[in-house]
Amino acid sequence: MLTIRSRVPEHRRRSAALAAGLGLLVWCARAPEARASERVEIELLPAGEALFLADAGEPTVAPAEGEVVVIGRITEATFSVASIDQLAVTAPDGRVVPLLIEESSLFKEFSRIASPLRFAFRVREEETRDDAAGFTLAWGPNVRGPNRLVRRIVPDAAVRARYRTFRPRVPIRSEFSQEYTVIADSAVEYHFLWYLLPMAVLLALLTLRKIRARDPVDAAPS
Repeated sequence: MLTIRSRVPEHRRRSAALAAGLGLLVWCARAPEARASERVEIELLPAGEALFLADAGEPTVAPAEGEVVVIGRITEATFSVASIDQLAVTAPDGRVVPLLIEESSLFKEFSRIASPLRFAFRVREEETRDDAAGFTLAWGPNVRGPNRLVRRIVPDAAVRARYRTFRPRVPIRSEFSQEYTVIADSAVEYHFLWYLLPMAVLLALLTLRKIRARDPVDAAPS
């Protein structure tokens, strides 16, 4: 827990506020890369009829003997990765399962892959029993999965009993958890404008970035 008490001279409070503002600005700029990895336990469920109606056509992902294919989609609002290898499914025995990611489901936001994202993976048939331990889905900068893109994910309706979908079993958890508390002494006079400085600087940088994005070519010198 971080506690800040204002019992220092005025000029030092101003310097501290400026330093904190600059630190906040740097953190905001690096937030996508510094975001902690997240994970959620998933529960495998029998595939519904909608899965086969929505993906009619020549099957592209069929289970081999003794296998079950799981097809699902990430819809979490917090999902964001830099590349497809920053996503992994861990089986009950601890192994990382290779994922087949449907290329048409890739959605990018600020140059990062975001939800929804559709993928499939193969598991052993005995791992899908009711008494089997759960699977874990994880994503983030510290995650590595042996994944690859495929054009389409189409199940084989002739063996529909050997397909599954999934749903989250518990809420999403982050690898890191921090609590910050700021305690202010009421007897001290604050110059609140200093606390608006980081917001103003950040707004100015975002505006400049938008202007440069609209006109990326510098004007030729006269």
